[in-house]
Amino acid sequence: MPDLAVVEENVDGGVHVIRLRGELDLAGARVFEPVLMAAAEHDTAIVLDCAELTFIDSTGMGLILSAVRVLGRHGGSLAIACRNPTVLRLFAVTRIDETIPIAPTREGALEAARH
Repeated sequence: MPDLAVVEENVDGGVHVIRLRGELDLAGARVFEPVLMAAAEHDTAIVLDCAELTFIDSTGMGLILSAVRVLGRHGGSLAIACRNPTVLRLFAVTRIDETIPIAPTREGALEAARH
């Protein structure tokens, strides 16, 4: 089972990008949670770049929804960049795609996060 790699970047326009590679499951959540929640507390726009994410379970989805709630308290936003059909199907089944903007490209997610 691949480990989860988490890489942070700040891009023009004040968007905090968190790039994920591997599987976001219970083990990966231990790495992802502190990074995501710190960003949610301090930033106003976050993009999760999931281009290299191969799997996400309910733990990972719960963390994303928690971050959206934290961001919402101070008018922040979160968007996701994802093209993986397996991950997109899970977002659709759980209706996360109705709550969070999901774009097929990083550029599309950056634009969504800035609005």
